This record gives sequence, C-alpha cells and structure tokens, in this order.
Amino acid sequence: MSAEKIASQAYLEVAAAHGVEYVFGLPGTSGQEFIGTIADQEKIRFILAMHETCVVSMADGHARVTGRPQLAQVSTLPGSANSVGALYDAYRDRSPVIVTSTNVDTRIDGRDSHTEGKNLVEMTKQFTKWSAEVHRADRIPEYLNRAFKVASSPPTGPVYLALPSNLLGEPITVTNPEAERSRISPRLAGDPDAFVDAARMLAHARRPLIVAGSAIAKAGAIEELIKFAELVEAPRDDEVDELVDRLRSVVEAGRQEEDRGAGLPELEHVP
Repeated sequence: MSAEKIASQAYLEVAAAHGVEYVFGLPGTSGQEFIGTIADQEKIRFILAMHETCVVSMADGHARVTGRPQLAQVSTLPGSANSVGALYDAYRDRSPVIVTSTNVDTRIDGRDSHTEGKNLVEMTKQFTKWSAEVHRADRIPEYLNRAFKVASSPPTGPVYLALPSNLLGEPITVTNPEAERSRISPRLAGDPDAFVDAARMLAHARRPLIVAGSAIAKAGAIEELIKFAELVEAPRDDEVDELVDRLRSVVEAGRQEEDRGAGLPELEHVP
C-alpha cells in the first residue's frame, strides 16, 4: 500500500510521470485545493491565463509543438463552458489536450449552487475522444492516467475530466499507475495492396494534386512528402510500371523497417 497523500498530489505525480512540465489554468474558488498543492512542489509549473479559451489554446499549442499530451485546468460549469471553443479546435486537429475541471463539492451536488452544471460530461463529450467524471478520490490517478493513454493513442485527440473539488483534497493510499505501461507506439504500417492501387491512380493522373493536412507535420514527414511529390510528378507512360514497382518496394521495405522500429526508407525520384 502506498503512503497516504491527498488526491491532488497524486494528480501531479501522474502528470509528471507522463512528462508534463506545465499546467495551463484559470482557477476558480473550487480550485483552491489544487492551487495549494501545485504551489508546494517544483516539478510542474502553473501557467495562469485570464480566460479559459486561452488556457486550452496554450495547452493545445504546447501539445502540437512537443507531440505529447498537455494539461489544461479550468473550474466548474463557467470554466468548462468557456473552454468549449478551444476544445473544439483541438478536437478538429486531433490535438492531445487533457482538460481537467473542478466541479462542485459532491456534498452540495444537486442544490443548484452558483457554478453547478447539469452534466459537464454531456456538454463536452461531442468534442472529445473521452469525457468522464470521477466519483471517488482514490480513482483520480487511474482516470488521469487513462486520459493520457486515450489522448495519445492514434488518432490522437482531447480528453475531458470533471473532478469534484472536495475529492481533490481527500487523502488516498493507492499506488499510482505506471505511466510506461500506458504509452502507445503511434507508428502503424499501411496496407501494401492499397498503396499499390493508389500508386497506379497517381501514375495515370494527368494533373495529380496533393492536399496535405497538419498530420504531415505532426508525423515529421515533411521531407518524405516533398520526395513523394517529386516522385509522382507527371510520369510518362513507359515510367508508370516503374513507378508502381518502386512504390511497392518502398512499402514492403517500410513494413520491414517498421518491424525493426526504424523509419521509412528514402524515396527515389524516377529519372
């Protein structure tokens, strides 16, 4: 059994184990326990913003730059509602942002308090991969660890967790989940036959056009995209079979390299 600690300490320990260096946030009165805990440690810095849209947008931007899930902390119904616009942006671009929100004290839930929402999970789930509320203090580390796993699993995307404020201040004795066991390898090999079919279509296209999205940069594949564009530029009829054969060999070699954990081989331009 782990040594006793309060749930907000476990929250920060799980975050640190997943490589988090900053929590972007705007605390309300329900976030006092969380702010007090983060001030008592030095591993994670709290970055204050003046509006929840900015909170989630900063976490979103940092997630895109680092390629890792990042934390945004808001407060109850007003904070969660204000964060929805930025949460939508993260959802559309599949950015691994984890938004945690304090919620009203469970002991006054249902009494129509000033910042109480009917269902924060229902409000946010249409813009997330997973949206949930924690109902036991000793399950906060488990839920947060799962949030990192869900946010970082392809296709990546945002997660929302509602954490009742009194639970964050309760003592718990559970052992934190191991972050290493929740990390997902994002590299997935393509179907060789589908690649060959696509290659034939491109090879016969009169004016091939490539529409590249943000996932190209996220995958670090800009150089490969340039080589691919050069590879498919208007080949002559006698070069079509050669182009298909080359792409087939690239795909097959790529699958072998994938099994060994390496990157894709370099593409060669058809002379």
